[in-house]
Amino acid sequence: MRWLPGHRELLLLFLLAVPQAAAAAQADILTGRVTDPDGAPVADAYVEAASLETEIVRWTFTHADGRYLVFFPDGDGRYVLRVAFIGMAEVVLGVERQAAEELLVTDVVLELSPIPIPGIIVSVAAVPGRGGTAQQSRSFGPALLSRLPLADREPETLALLVGGVTGTGVDSVSGHAGFSVGGMDKALNQVKLDGAVANERGGRAPEAGVRYTQVTTSTFDVARGGFAGGQVTQGSTRGANRAAGTLTYSFDDNTLQKASPTTNAYTRHNLGGTYGGPLVANKLFYNLSFQLERNVNRRFALAADDPLAAQRSGVNVDSITRFLSVVGTRYGLPIPETGQYHQLTDDLRLQARIDWNITPSQTLTARFNQNFNQQDSTRINALDLAHHGGEGQGNNRFAGLVFSSKFGERWTNTFNASISRTRTELRPFVEIPEGQVRVTSDFADGTRGTGTLIFGGNRYMQPQAYNRDVQLVEEVSLLLPLGRHLHRLKLGASLQRVRDVTRSTDDLLGFFAFGSLADLAANHAERYERTLSERQAETSRVIIGGYVGDTWRISEPLEITFGVRWDYTGLGEAPGYNPAVEAAFGQRTDLIPGASALSPRVGVNYALNEKGQPAKA
Repeated sequence: MRWLPGHRELLLLFLLAVPQAAAAAQADILTGRVTDPDGAPVADAYVEAASLETEIVRWTFTHADGRYLVFFPDGDGRYVLRVAFIGMAEVVLGVERQAAEELLVTDVVLELSPIPIPGIIVSVAAVPGRGGTAQQSRSFGPALLSRLPLADREPETLALLVGGVTGTGVDSVSGHAGFSVGGMDKALNQVKLDGAVANERGGRAPEAGVRYTQVTTSTFDVARGGFAGGQVTQGSTRGANRAAGTLTYSFDDNTLQKASPTTNAYTRHNLGGTYGGPLVANKLFYNLSFQLERNVNRRFALAADDPLAAQRSGVNVDSITRFLSVVGTRYGLPIPETGQYHQLTDDLRLQARIDWNITPSQTLTARFNQNFNQQDSTRINALDLAHHGGEGQGNNRFAGLVFSSKFGERWTNTFNASISRTRTELRPFVEIPEGQVRVTSDFADGTRGTGTLIFGGNRYMQPQAYNRDVQLVEEVSLLLPLGRHLHRLKLGASLQRVRDVTRSTDDLLGFFAFGSLADLAANHAERYERTLSERQAETSRVIIGGYVGDTWRISEPLEITFGVRWDYTGLGEAPGYNPAVEAAFGQRTDLIPGASALSPRVGVNYALNEKGQPAKA
């Protein structure tokens, strides 16, 4: 007999839309076949799966062919499976995702004679890495990362733990480090959190609010797109049936770091924590996390009394002394503190997540993030006076929803929607024109070097910028058994629309270029440039992706993934029409430029290990 109401017939009508790659969180599909000792299917057998990490329990019944499907939209890959049927012995066993499995297939044989079991303890060893079929990826959990001597747990830092990935330094605008895969530009990389593409100007989660990190450098999964370099996929921390939390503090002291004339030591204080639990057991969960970080970089500006100034700037100390004297006496500019200075950066990250198991087959997840950051003494290098810099601040807000469901007997659906808004502002220390002086120095070893010394205001410090990012993702999949083979057909699409508004005052006060220190002393500039008015630029772009694919489980060790993906990138709005350009060149300017590509993909994964043993593929 069936203990649940009969399944309802549903009419599928999905609006396929969302940002690059519909593979939202780490979804796990547990499936298999329940049979009796003679191999006949057992219908209406009770199948229960419990997550070892969250202790959340989901259950279903087998169909007429003995097959079952249990869907964990945000799974951790380790479960306890219990199968029972009246008149047969109950079976309890452990199920664990093997390195590249997309389907967790477990067939169960129920014996006819009941066997009393007083208790069973199932322990599953952690697998060091896991990923999609035939892709090069590596996963990192909090337990592993806590034992590694890392400067931080930013996605770009974790990407450097994978072979073939190199660092590209810190971006002066976003403040985030970059990485390159196979020598490709860092702009070709992608960072995702809970299926949403992270804003390059902010929107980072607290370190304690990240449950897992997966770095992918090559993939054949059609659900992954929008990047040509590497992809860092992260999942946020969620609440479980047992209330728990952590509080951590780390301190990096500059005296323990190796510094050189061209590298800077820093002091970092990092306080973070997370706490979560159930609001309603096995039904409604919450998790709160935060991170407060203060970073003090010991940097260097132009100074004449610094014995290492020549190494840092490439300019002779005598030239630096004369330059400072002319700027102070000839132009009457106050000489700020030179040499070593402290660049102070404060970063506050807040995150809240709510998970609601509406029914055993429907889950709604909501996540909210708020980021504040502020940096003092930015945009100063070794050839600049300290007053050439300024201070900046940023504010990012994010809200996202993920709805996952199982309907019918073999259908699953995941819908992801998110919006983020980011505001940044830079304020220069002084609002005066910028001055540049070209200096050629002869050194004691016979070499000659040329550098440009800078004083005054900063010509490239844009005051304000605004970014809005809307993303939608939809994926529908069908589990289709054909004889002894098992197929998971999936259809998905993505839409991302980004709007940027930038208010620029570049060169509004102008800049003077001097060919030598003598020209500076004589107030004889060889060039002067300025912009007559500030500019405000509004741009938008649209990124669309669509795919259809199949994961074909041929046998227990062999799995093939194949499909086709289409991607499009273009401007969101048409530029203005210019009749003069059309008359001169025969081309219209009010067309929306865009580019699209179609990419077929095939991947093969063959497991070399026995089931339950450490993964080899």
